[in-house]
Amino acid sequence: MSAEIINGPWAKKPSDLTAKELETAKILAACDQITSDCIIAVLQILVENGIAPDDPDDENIVYIMFLTELLKAITYKNVDIEHPFQDIVPLLCGLDHENNNKHYYIDYHAVEEAIQFLKSKDKSPA
Repeated sequence: MSAEIINGPWAKKPSDLTAKELETAKILAACDQITSDCIIAVLQILVENGIAPDDPDDENIVYIMFLTELLKAITYKNVDIEHPFQDIVPLLCGLDHENNNKHYYIDYHAVEEAIQFLKSKDKSPA
């Protein structure tokens, strides 16, 4: 009796990971924990004020999902890990220099242009 060995796209065993991969995994886990802690705090405040999405079918959950990804982008940026939102945020924000002071702002004109562009695209799955 012989057995065929199936090679697949299985995840690496921890013993197969390099030191760099393990360090990256630790950093990602720390970033994700910070993000989770922030979201829990936000949800707690929303609950205390009676405005938290409490139904799995509540479409306001997408705002929490969006905020979660934004927080991931912030934490990842601080440890030089890429996240797609890091490309979006600078496109929708601006910076003015006045008397050696920086003033950041949301560029609502850019936001409106992005909204119009996204609305014009076909969102059906490929």
